[in-house]
Amino acid sequence: MISKYAALCLALALGASAARADLTITVDTYHLEPNTPYQPVHIYVSGGDAVEAVQVECQIDNGALNGPITAPTISELDVVTGTIFSSNHFGQTPPLTGVINSWLATRGTWTSSGTVAADGLLATVYIDTRGFTSPTGTWSLKLSGTRNGSTVFGDIQPTIINGTISLEPVPEPATALFLVAGAALLLRRRGVSWRQA
Repeated sequence: MISKYAALCLALALGASAARADLTITVDTYHLEPNTPYQPVHIYVSGGDAVEAVQVECQIDNGALNGPITAPTISELDVVTGTIFSSNHFGQTPPLTGVINSWLATRGTWTSSGTVAADGLLATVYIDTRGFTSPTGTWSLKLSGTRNGSTVFGDIQPTIINGTISLEPVPEPATALFLVAGAALLLRRRGVSWRQA
């Protein structure tokens, strides 16, 4: 009887470990506008595990390991608004912006009761590119291996795929007008009329 009980406990533990192994955060690649404050970068989690808490660690480039760096900065890290914790949380810690320095932030929350499914928006990082007027440069955006550690859901360590941010040129009005005119000409050559319903 004890061996059947031990086998059941082992199977449940292995099943829980396998489910946790599927919990993944993919940071992705984000193209930001130059010289623009407070640009939202949405970070998602998938896998659906039941979680009670999260501590998000976020870093741009090396997080100013050896002093200030030349990179866009973090204005705020939000782990509640619109996220998987939005309807079940005790607020965010630390309570203000979560920014430790301009390139390193930490923010956490926990459920007010029960758990939430870790599948959906995990956090929004607001990034400021003011001072960067030309679209040059790519920087790492990390949620694992930061100066402050890695993002965790309580005792659950998800798989994290770090990403990048880069600056993308904003098309000039003349360029946009040229593209619209070209599309209209192409449609006309194909015989599509604007008057067709």
